[in-house]
Amino acid sequence: MAIALFGGVFLGVLFFGGLLLTVRLLVRVRYPTVLMLGSLLLRLGILLGGLYLLKDGSYLNLPLALLGILIGRFLIVSKVKQQQGPDEMRQEG
Repeated sequence: MAIALFGGVFLGVLFFGGLLLTVRLLVRVRYPTVLMLGSLLLRLGILLGGLYLLKDGSYLNLPLALLGILIGRFLIVSKVKQQQGPDEMRQEG
């Protein structure tokens, strides 16, 4: 069960870190639609494949993997907030 949780954290960081990288690259590419669609398909494929492997024959592992994905999302969001300065955070709110 711990493998499902830590695997979910890894998948979450991979999925949302890939999203962050994609968003940062959008302003530099010639065809942003192709980048967004390709990134989405790749990230979803990795996520669904990883969830299938983490399931490991027991559907009880899936809620733990999903919790791990949420933890991974939290880690990426907190990293982005740390990189922003105080002025940038005031403008958002």
